[in-house]
Amino acid sequence: MLDEGHFREWQDMLSPLPWSPTNDLALEIETVVQSALFAKHSLRWPLLLDPHGVALKWVCAAENQLTTLHGSLQHSKMWAAVETAAPMGTSVLIKDMCENDLANAQTLTGLLPRRINSMESSEYPSVQNTKILVGLNAVKGVACHEDFRFYMTSQQQECSVAKVLWNGREQLIVIDFAHSHAALKSEMLQVIISDKQTAMYKEGRSLVQQNRRNRERILEVESEILKVLTETSKGSSSVLDNGLAIEKSQSLVAEVCNLREQQLDINRTKCDLYLSHKRYMPTAQAAQVFFCAISDLIHVEGAYAFSLRWFVDRILISSLKDIPSNDFKVDESNSAKNMDGIVAPLTHTLYRHISRTLLSKDRLLFALLLAVRPLLDTGAIGSAEWQFLLTGTACLQRAEGLVASALKRDATASPPDIFPAPQRVEEHENPAKSWLPDSQWTEMCSLSTLPAFSGLIEEFEAQIKMWKRIHDSQEPYTQPLPRHWDADLRGVNRLCILRCLRPDQIANAVRAFIHTQLGEDFLVAPKVDIDEIMAESKPLVPIVITTTQENKASAVSFVVGAANRMGRNVSHILVVASRTGVARRTLTQGLSSSSWVIIQNLQLCPGFTTHLEEVFFNNGGPVSAHVNFRAWCVMDVNHILTTNLLKAATKFVYEPPRGVRSVVLDLYNAALETNPDFLSNCTRGNEFRRLFFSLCICHAILRERVSYAS
Repeated sequence: MLDEGHFREWQDMLSPLPWSPTNDLALEIETVVQSALFAKHSLRWPLLLDPHGVALKWVCAAENQLTTLHGSLQHSKMWAAVETAAPMGTSVLIKDMCENDLANAQTLTGLLPRRINSMESSEYPSVQNTKILVGLNAVKGVACHEDFRFYMTSQQQECSVAKVLWNGREQLIVIDFAHSHAALKSEMLQVIISDKQTAMYKEGRSLVQQNRRNRERILEVESEILKVLTETSKGSSSVLDNGLAIEKSQSLVAEVCNLREQQLDINRTKCDLYLSHKRYMPTAQAAQVFFCAISDLIHVEGAYAFSLRWFVDRILISSLKDIPSNDFKVDESNSAKNMDGIVAPLTHTLYRHISRTLLSKDRLLFALLLAVRPLLDTGAIGSAEWQFLLTGTACLQRAEGLVASALKRDATASPPDIFPAPQRVEEHENPAKSWLPDSQWTEMCSLSTLPAFSGLIEEFEAQIKMWKRIHDSQEPYTQPLPRHWDADLRGVNRLCILRCLRPDQIANAVRAFIHTQLGEDFLVAPKVDIDEIMAESKPLVPIVITTTQENKASAVSFVVGAANRMGRNVSHILVVASRTGVARRTLTQGLSSSSWVIIQNLQLCPGFTTHLEEVFFNNGGPVSAHVNFRAWCVMDVNHILTTNLLKAATKFVYEPPRGVRSVVLDLYNAALETNPDFLSNCTRGNEFRRLFFSLCICHAILRERVSYAS
């Protein structure tokens, strides 16, 4: 399906570092090339899962004539593009498919072209006996050229498609184009090199282009040699008797030999170039680990969606721009100190940007991820212990269930290596029923099946008084463990013990662990800086404020206060299905002025979310916006926007201060920010100040009681 020249071209196209000689990355890229081949030649229409933009890059480069549409457009526009492209043999790409369309089987079925058998087309003689139906109620088929391709991409990492789409004429195949960890590391390395060593990066790209031109020329010369020999053999004379043919063949063979020598020189230069990147590899590895950490946050809340492009622009490049290239030099005697000086700014920048987008209940978990992920990557922490800390006995039961299901499918097979069979939990009687609940004892018995905790039950029964001392302590995470366990168990392993003994103290123990690994700064949430958010935002990039249902009004007031301070007019859009026309007009008027638009209740009208994607992604044509225009989307964390908007938006979380003192201070600051003379303008100043203080105290107490559902 693909000759060697095109195969190498696709490899260079899909590889973050085409001059990388590492075998692991070559295997990864070969797998991606196979997925691309499958998408190109499959009889089913491919849906490409593309969270890192690999599939979009490949489709745009592989198809010469491509019509690209955004998934937020109206279906009628997509159908019109398919009807135009199908007879001509060009391709159509629907990028960033809407989640609502993917989740609705009937909608997706109507969007897909359906192949039918038909008579030969007289208007397009090159079209074979194939027609397609386009649209839900289509009756008349459209002629379909054999070269016509229809692609769809989605930024989702996972996508469940209804089974009906796999049957009959509605043909769909889901292909995963997500980067592996090795490819992500190369992607980060490519970004760092292009930023820190621009000349070297350009040299690498030129080597790849020269290599491709040489390959193409070698194929052309070999074809010319075969042509000369074929034409000579058709005549009556022998090839050996034809001096002109021999002379031309020799010159062509010499050219091929020269080109192959150039290829060898290019390959050696590529290897030397890749070795010169060695000093940047630890930083690229750290960036890959941190990006995987923030990618996992979407499983906590759907609003925590971040794109690779955002991570590269906002985190990686901005954190490394002030570090000189000489600081990346590998010093074997002091490499750990050098890496701390490079990775620390990256970690701080990442925490500062991400923590402002997280609810307070999730910030501690994110800080724990930043502390644990590098240790998992180096093998300092076992994955089994980490899973136990997160889920307890459930992780061991899941592993046992996976092994059992695998053996059930094939009774003769051995347990898969990726899910090794855990040791069976032996039933031990709880020796401390008076102070240790049976549920926690069960957790400890499960923990003892892990290799690092072998013999824990026997040691617990032998040293039960020392374990009770830890259990009864007000700060059990600071107490030494009995006997050799204190020296053997560190970090996450010690947290696993505490999970079994005192699960109520896990949060405090995690804070102590983060303080030791990262520092005090990672336990304090940075204050939302509206000026920093405005500097990062753009007119056609929405600003999404994530909050809870009871705090939406306060979030709107926060934006209005910032607008008044900056001298901006504010327009409000309350999205209702029956008044979307008014909302669209308000948004259009705001785009042409310097005002801000606050959009609420988007969950009530998904169609308006589609309109926002058309505006912000320029799908309805070029959109011009005033340089001071901003669109603020106030979003309940339980009613999130589409992944496309979330990944493109500038995000932050608004949560009112917690605690009576913090609430009172926030009320005073808000009043004085609006009117600096608020407390001194009244003629009865003492009484007014006392009355205002009493009102703030009552309000703060009532706010705190809400947390207890009182």
